[in-house]
Amino acid sequence: MNGLSAGAASATITPRVGVDLSGYAARPGPSVGMHDELWCRALVLDDGARRVAIAALDLLGVDLELDAAIREATSAYLPPDHLLINCSHTHAGPSVTRLDRRVAADRGYVASLPRRIAEVVKEAASRLTPATLSYGSAPARIGINRRERMSDGRITIGRNPEGIVDQEVRALRVSTAGGDPIAVLFHHACHGTTLGGENLLISAEWMGAACACLMERI
Repeated sequence: MNGLSAGAASATITPRVGVDLSGYAARPGPSVGMHDELWCRALVLDDGARRVAIAALDLLGVDLELDAAIREATSAYLPPDHLLINCSHTHAGPSVTRLDRRVAADRGYVASLPRRIAEVVKEAASRLTPATLSYGSAPARIGINRRERMSDGRITIGRNPEGIVDQEVRALRVSTAGGDPIAVLFHHACHGTTLGGENLLISAEWMGAACACLMERI
């Protein structure tokens, strides 16, 4: 990876307690507290010819309007189409899209996100240093298939121990030229629903716990 530079940064994007949470159709009410912080984490990669970035957000998802606003806010640091916006899909985060008509998005919070995300991308870009990449994978099975076939043949949301699940975690480590960690990207397909629909606490879900564990180890 001759000529590659990388920089990473992070900041909390936790909303105020009291916002409506997204991810369930019949949640009993708005948030009443915080279980753990929500984060924006950014990684910028530059090979001298092209600069790209990943902005990883502890949110259920973003719509096209918010996507465009984030790209506009970060356009001072890299071309809009060089940014990958990734949402962890936590079901214990705030509603931020017009697509979720079941709950109301906090307009002030949504309006603040592009600037806050741009600040993290800017900080990551300011930390660019010569870097190397390494990739690996390992067995992992933390979830269960939830397409359960009932005795009458109907398929419902339940527990299907024999169903297809992702059984692997994949990781990309970004290190300095001297071997010190800059960032670790990991991928494992599993819904962010461990706390369930009755939960009223803001949380990054199991994905946030996994990130916290990685931060302690690297």
